[in-house]
Amino acid sequence: MKDDDIDFGDDDDDDDDDNGYDNDDDDDDDDDDNDDDDDDDDDDDDDDDDDDDDDDDDDDDDDDDYYDNDNDDDDDDDDDDDDDDDDDDDDDYYFIIIIIIIIIIIIIININIIIIIIIIIIIIIIIIIMIMIMMTITIVAYKLSQYLFAWKGDVACDMRS
Repeated sequence: MKDDDIDFGDDDDDDDDDNGYDNDDDDDDDDDDNDDDDDDDDDDDDDDDDDDDDDDDDDDDDDDDYYDNDNDDDDDDDDDDDDDDDDDDDDDYYFIIIIIIIIIIIIIININIIIIIIIIIIIIIIIIIMIMIMMTITIVAYKLSQYLFAWKGDVACDMRS
């Protein structure tokens, strides 16, 4: 009887179908043994899962590198951060240089405009001076003509009389 009580799980292959499920619902001992067999299969699956966990651990190591949990990597990443800051500083310098160039262009344009305005004012002043000189010459010539040719008029008047 003691041999009947001990079941190694391999004796009841008659109750299993091709799909591996136990079809004998009446015998609870067989179900427990099959559950143990299933647990053993699960343990094998767990070994496979352990392999997957090892792969996940490798991924976690990559994540650790990514998040800089290692002190040695922190120094390297700090250098990278400094390089990024340098790039930002370079961008700031470029921005400042562009602003300075724009200011110089505006000053040059304003200087050119001021020079053009000054030249126009000088030309207008020269024209006004020339007009004044011509008017002065005309007025002087008229007055001179009156004085110079006045005696002829008097002579002519005298001659008529």
